[in-house]
Amino acid sequence: MLLSSHCIFSRHQYCRSKKLGVTVAFLNCINMLSGSFFHTCIGKIMDVFLAGSFNSEVLRIYHVEAYRYALSIIPICSVLGAILISYVGVKLFSATKNSVCDTA
Repeated sequence: MLLSSHCIFSRHQYCRSKKLGVTVAFLNCINMLSGSFFHTCIGKIMDVFLAGSFNSEVLRIYHVEAYRYALSIIPICSVLGAILISYVGVKLFSATKNSVCDTA
C-alpha cells in the first residue's frame, strides 16, 4: 500500500489531480479486499492441517506447522505481486518510451 501510494503521488501524470483522492480510496478498498482474501485462505489452509483434536472448550488445536504453512501464503503472494508490478512497470515504461520516441 505504501509503495502504491508513493507511486501515485510521485507519478501524478498517470492520474489527474482532481481524481487523486478517488484513486487513493480505490487502493484502500483493494487493500481491504486483499485482507479478506488472506483471512479466508489462511483459515482454509489451517483446516487442511487440522490435527483432529479439540481442547476441553471444544476449540480446534493446530500444530505449529499448520500456522507456518497457512501464513506462508502472505510472503508468497507479496513476492508474486512484486514480480507482477515490476513486469507491468517495465511494459508501461517501454510503451511510453516507444511512444515518445515515435513522436520525436
